[in-house]
Amino acid sequence: MTELSAPLTILLAIHKMLALVANERENYQFH
Repeated sequence: MTELSAPLTILLAIHKMLALVANERENYQFH
């Protein structure tokens, strides 16, 4: 469980970052 915890946290962080970037791009296109 502990060995999987770190990679999962990193993947979640990357996923959130990509989601934020995509969201900002959409907002930029709308404006």
